[in-house]
Amino acid sequence: MFSHRRIGFTLVLISLLLISSSVSQAQEDATAGAERIESAEEIVRKAEEDVRSFSTKELIRNRLVVVIRAERQLKKILQLDPNTPLRDWVEENLSKAQEILGQHYLLIARFYLSRYNDGSGRVKGAESRLLHIVREYPRFSQTDEVLLLLGKIYKRTEQLEDATNYFWKLICQHPTSEHVSEAYEQLGEIGFDAAKGCDNLKP
Repeated sequence: MFSHRRIGFTLVLISLLLISSSVSQAQEDATAGAERIESAEEIVRKAEEDVRSFSTKELIRNRLVVVIRAERQLKKILQLDPNTPLRDWVEENLSKAQEILGQHYLLIARFYLSRYNDGSGRVKGAESRLLHIVREYPRFSQTDEVLLLLGKIYKRTEQLEDATNYFWKLICQHPTSEHVSEAYEQLGEIGFDAAKGCDNLKP
């Protein structure tokens, strides 16, 4: 079982990682910080303040590496102790980290798609980033756009069954999305098939 002391040390490490511009410096600070922590409540309070502080700062490459490492640490806590009393806090901050990462991969995908649309790039770079978001970040706030872009990629590359499936996922799983009408338009161009509606989505 993951002890409270070990949980506390891990959370301090995560907290410092989130606001540090240097991984090595964060590790040194975590060692020193662990000695000053008196309770799990203080750990949570400090970590929440650090997350809020981090989320207001511009995302740059070294901070992206820090977020990736933090995500791994948060996942590790849940793997080692799924019933940790800090589970709600861990899941909340895991979602925040994954939102940042999802935004990053979506920006890269848009960049690759813009180059592809200009005839100067390949679509695989965009496809791989979008699929990564779908697999790894199910709570990402812009999943509806991700599904639309995947559908359009597969439509353009004549993988029509996959395209249809992603358009239907958008319509069925995000019915209030601003992209629903475009998904219906794309399905109309493919050939609208009601049999491949919400009850027949592929995993």
